[in-house]
Amino acid sequence: MTWNDWLEKLNPLAISLCYGKMDGRGPDGFAVIVEGDSLAASRSLNCLVEPEPGDLVLVSRDTFGRAYIISILERDGDPDVRLNFEGDVSISALSGRLTAAAAEGIDLVSSGDLNLFSGSIKLDADQADVKVGKARIMGKTIEYVFERLTARLRNSYRRIMGLDHKEAGELNYDVESVLNLRAKFAAMTAEEVVRVDAEKILMG
Repeated sequence: MTWNDWLEKLNPLAISLCYGKMDGRGPDGFAVIVEGDSLAASRSLNCLVEPEPGDLVLVSRDTFGRAYIISILERDGDPDVRLNFEGDVSISALSGRLTAAAAEGIDLVSSGDLNLFSGSIKLDADQADVKVGKARIMGKTIEYVFERLTARLRNSYRRIMGLDHKEAGELNYDVESVLNLRAKFAAMTAEEVVRVDAEKILMG
């Protein structure tokens, strides 16, 4: 049995609630001004909002000197709210959907991994900018439909183990230096005209 357990047996536990003014952080948690005195208080587990200096808070005290910030009642000035947690945090919707909405934007920031797991993913945006150092995409099937696709690359390498099939209304290749086409067998078929134009043509 601990010392606090003995004290609780000798003295009945009394709890009181009072208002306090946040003064900042102290060596033993948060410093709260209650009736003109500075009181060391811990943030209760259900008080998710991080207290800021100047906040009006509700404090719970007991006869053994323990004090907890139960909730934040008022905040003057900057209305921004921060939710701080010490360990891992999990938010679950056991039945239904989970929605996060913001008028000006949503930021997801992590110094480690950011993992997305879903049966299906849908992205709908007027404009998208993606910047990554290295990206790897693995899947069985990828299908994309665009009205216009533009790619600017320093180097491009593709290795296709099976068939590479293209269908186009017109197909143009504009190469500044050298164009090499190599194959074990090659065939070129046109319904009307095949034209080869160069200063010198070498065959064989």
